[in-house]
Amino acid sequence: MAALTALLLGKNGLAAGILAGALVSWLNLLWLAAIVRGLLVGPRRPRGFGVSLALKELALLLVVGALVGFRVVDPIGFLAGLSGLFLSVTIVALGRRRAGSLLNENDSAPEAGSEENSKE
Repeated sequence: MAALTALLLGKNGLAAGILAGALVSWLNLLWLAAIVRGLLVGPRRPRGFGVSLALKELALLLVVGALVGFRVVDPIGFLAGLSGLFLSVTIVALGRRRAGSLLNENDSAPEAGSEENSKE
């Protein structure tokens, strides 16, 4: 929405920065998810996990440094794009927690009169 608004206002550099930041943030999340999935599901190689994570962070640092350092994108727009994924994940998680959908049926607290509470 922010990128579309920036485009409509004629701020093409800002819109490009927002889109670039969102893309970098999204790709970073996907890459991190693949690394963690490989650690949890794949063969147990903590050293490989560390190397993969270090390479991901190095690549992220190089991409962000190049985009902002060489002024390829607007830094404010890029920051807004990077922040978008974090904010949306946080809002969704808080909304689910408030609605109670983060608790499984087995994880819910016992009722006040249940057997577990009356062990005196």
